[in-house]
Amino acid sequence: MLKYNLRCFGHKYFRVQFKCDIACKRHIEFKNLVRKNLIKRGATLTPLNNERLPNLIDAMQSLLAKNNVLINDIIVKNPHILSTNPTEISNILNILIQELNPSQKVLGKILRQDVSFLFANSDNITELIYLLRGLFLDRHDIVRMWKTFPSVWCFKESEFVKRLAFFHSSSFTRSEIRTTVICSPQFLKFSVENSEQILNLLRTLLNMNHKEIAHALPFQYDFSFVNERVRFMFKRGLLRARDKKGILPAKQARLDGILRCDDATFLQKFAFSNFDEYDYYLEMLRTENADEFE
Repeated sequence: MLKYNLRCFGHKYFRVQFKCDIACKRHIEFKNLVRKNLIKRGATLTPLNNERLPNLIDAMQSLLAKNNVLINDIIVKNPHILSTNPTEISNILNILIQELNPSQKVLGKILRQDVSFLFANSDNITELIYLLRGLFLDRHDIVRMWKTFPSVWCFKESEFVKRLAFFHSSSFTRSEIRTTVICSPQFLKFSVENSEQILNLLRTLLNMNHKEIAHALPFQYDFSFVNERVRFMFKRGLLRARDKKGILPAKQARLDGILRCDDATFLQKFAFSNFDEYDYYLEMLRTENADEFE
């Protein structure tokens, strides 16, 4: 009976050891595959980077449910990630996963889109999350914002506060500010003056109220871009202001649709024009602006 038990224990130990050896072999093969793919993409692996690669893979595998396809894509498409300490990257991912609990699918989509937030300051990320929760954003709202603009965590809390103060001083309601923050956080890329110019344009030219402006999401664009498209549509009579009773013209194109498409779609679907006419208009508009400036 004793011999039988010893044999069973030995057999079980052998199977466990065999599985560990296979897993270790696969892990080494995966590291070598990533290394080969990096070299194929023209990345230069210095001795320092070569040392960090296994550590980075280990850190990501523990946080990304061992999704090797995703990890390979991230490192190969962004070889500069090897210049960062794997512990810092692990720390940032840890904070975001613990605080926001995104699904692996959503996290994978964000990481394939943009990894710049992995180079952000971890303390700044924590402060931003607390600030956003102060706006009554739950984790689903914050994850939605993160999906829209992954590099949002690269901006300082002070920059965020400055822009929020602008919307508040411009009499936007809390609901309108939430909509802007969640759906178009790209406004952080531009100055407060850019947002102010867009707001003045839409209020004076189209007599739009704040709710309409917030839902049109115009602050994620540069003012010159918004100004060109809105004025071109207005000149052609395709965008009109509210009448004295505050009623909008029927069957008018939505501002968010006008802004979010490329030039070809804009001219064909909304402006019913062509590139020659649009280029001529832009040239005239720039001339007028230059004359006003002088």
